[in-house]
Amino acid sequence: MSIVSYHARVDGSLLGALQTDPDLFCALPRNAGPAEAELLFIDKDWQALSWLLSAKAREEQKHEAVQFALMRRKDGAEKPDKLAWEAAKAREASELGIELVDTKLMPDDPALIAIEGRGPRDARLAELGYGGRVFVPTEVANLTAALDRITEADMRAHFDPQAMEDFDVAGILWTEEEPDVLDAILIPIFNGLKAFYGRAARAGQYVLVVHG
Repeated sequence: MSIVSYHARVDGSLLGALQTDPDLFCALPRNAGPAEAELLFIDKDWQALSWLLSAKAREEQKHEAVQFALMRRKDGAEKPDKLAWEAAKAREASELGIELVDTKLMPDDPALIAIEGRGPRDARLAELGYGGRVFVPTEVANLTAALDRITEADMRAHFDPQAMEDFDVAGILWTEEEPDVLDAILIPIFNGLKAFYGRAARAGQYVLVVHG
């Protein structure tokens, strides 16, 4: 089952209400005025946006693809010790024609933080999906500025349907998608997210990111 993503922009009082009554989250409007609360649904396309805009996300996805290939090949056999497991991953990566890097040494870049809500979850929002990540207004303003610097050319630079399919990005068979999937779907989704953060920044709102 695919993990989907929601972004919400709210003021401080509504954030407090959500912390005590998570059921209010799903009732937030999908389209709202500039300073009103709003819920943005990105479905599972957040994974594609992360791949296109974050070097760290691409490397993490490669790790996942390698681990999945190994687990499938082992067919339920007991996982080896850490050293043997890392050696097996390196061999599998070599067969895929890639070299794995230590993603723990890579910082979470602003695009990845904004798209995925990287960072500590609010314990009071634990009942929302896999937990809610809250960005305060100053963080929202900084993320908005970072997103505004991203161009369509940045998205095109890493759009490779074959590679995205090989590494199972969002679980989609990218080579079977329509040729204009980037222009017709992914770029508009990102532009919508960028505009969403912009509205939150101008209204001095909080942004809440939830996966479920």
